[in-house]
Amino acid sequence: SGKWFQVCHYGVSQQTEQLDYDQIRELALRERPKLLICGYSAYPRIIDFEKFRSIADEVGAYLLADIAH
Repeated sequence: SGKWFQVCHYGVSQQTEQLDYDQIRELALRERPKLLICGYSAYPRIIDFEKFRSIADEVGAYLLADIAH
């Protein structure tokens, strides 16, 4: 898929080891993704899906939430 899509990753805060939604929003505003993916099997904390929805709406992206784990 790397041949067809430009991928941009976000991570966790080095200080808190949690998702930094402000940083994710800034990245989304800069990169303007068509698809924002959230939901992970290796992230042991509660994900704020409403914040991801808000970020996706703000940049006009689809939101894909991996909620199978």
